[in-house]
Order: sequence, then C-alpha cells, then structure tokens
Amino acid sequence: EEYGLADRLEEMNRALVALSKEAVAGSGALVAGDLTMTGKQLAPIGDLPFETLIEVYKEQARILADAGVDLFVVETMMSRRSIRAYKPEPVEKEVMDIILDCGIHAPNGMNRQPWEIRVVDNEEFLTGITELQRNTIDPDAPHNPFKDPNLRNIFRNAPTVVFIAHNPNPCSQVDCGLLAGNMVNTAHALGIGSCIQMGPVQFLKTDTAKHYLDKLNFSDGYELLMAIGFGYPDESPDPKPRDTSKIKYID
Repeated sequence: EEYGLADRLEEMNRALVALSKEAVAGSGALVAGDLTMTGKQLAPIGDLPFETLIEVYKEQARILADAGVDLFVVETMMSRRSIRAYKPEPVEKEVMDIILDCGIHAPNGMNRQPWEIRVVDNEEFLTGITELQRNTIDPDAPHNPFKDPNLRNIFRNAPTVVFIAHNPNPCSQVDCGLLAGNMVNTAHALGIGSCIQMGPVQFLKTDTAKHYLDKLNFSDGYELLMAIGFGYPDESPDPKPRDTSKIKYID
C-alpha cells in the first residue's frame, strides 16, 4: 500500500514465480517462496497492529502457494543478529505466545520435549537479580557487565526474559538448542530482538542467587540451561563474517 502496488501483489508474485520456474526448468532445482520481513515495527513501538501482520503473512503465503512455489524459506534466518540494546517496553503476551509456540514445535529426540520454560517481564525480578550480582561480582572480573554505564539488568537490558531448563538426557541440550533457535528466528520475523545468554545462568546457579532460581519453580530434576532476552531492538548491528572453511564435504 505504501508504494501504491497493493492491488498488483498477486499479479507480481505469480509473474515472478513463473519466471523462476522457467529459469530452472529441467535442472531439478526447486523454486522457493520467501516470507520476508515487513520492514515495519509492531505496535505499540511502531504503527503495525499484530493482527494485521498475521494477515499480511497469511496472504503472502497463500499467493505464493497458489502461484506454485515448491517450498517456503524465511529470510530472517540470514538477517537475524543478536541484539544487546533494547527499548524498555516488554514484549506483548500475544507476541510471546507465538514465539513460544514456534519454539516448542522444534524437533527433539523421541519427542521427549525435555524442556521447561519460564517467561519473566517483571522489572522488579530482573532488577533484583541484577543488583544482587552487582553487590557480589569481582569488579576486576574479565566479563564484568557492570562496566557498562547504561546497564539496567544483566540480561543486556532485555525487558522480557525466557529461562529454559532441561531434564538431562543425551539429547536434551541439543533439543533445547533447537527450541531456542526456533524462538529467536521467530522473534526476528516479528520484529523482536533477542540474545541467548549464559552468564546470568551461571550466577543464578550460585547459592547467592538461589532465591531467584527457586522463584522460577522448575520441576524436580530440571536444570537451568540458558536465558534468552527478548525486546524491541534499539540497535541494528552489522553482520559478522562466517567461516565457511569449517564446512567440508566428505567423499
């Protein structure tokens, strides 16, 4: 609508799919439909209502499927960056519900689903953990987060934090990693930044912070594995290079 092309959306997508199929005809290659980002931020930070976003993606998927794509890809897997600066507003429950639902649909060994998840956007909780660590950390520690003068909480100032615990088995850490991957990629697709963090987890496992770990109320046998901060991004970091030499095909 912003560019006056809304009424030609289906026409253009059908033409692009047809051209792509013509270009790869006979090669065995598949044509993928790209569910890309909208470039807009969700309300209340931006002006895009959440319900509208869902309808936009539904319409985009319908048009591409009707046009004959062989599969869908999501651009966000390549464009996502870890975010370490957030706006103060917590992520709405309706948005987090989608992120969490996509997370628990991750593949996992024998469908054990060996995770438990706790979502915290209580500022008092996050600030309490932060101040407790501030009072106990060695000021000369090499990774002292309190050297940042803008620090509000030890989760990179994320206003919403997801804590993931696992029921240890040979696959559980891998399973939870897949869960986390689904969550952070879904969040990025919805305009939400995220950062997986281990430092605060190590502190929560100490006797000093036991009170806060107990508040998360994980079931017996479950161990805290990771924390993921979520929030509306207040930065746009550049991509970091990837070492493709670590990928090798074995004959």
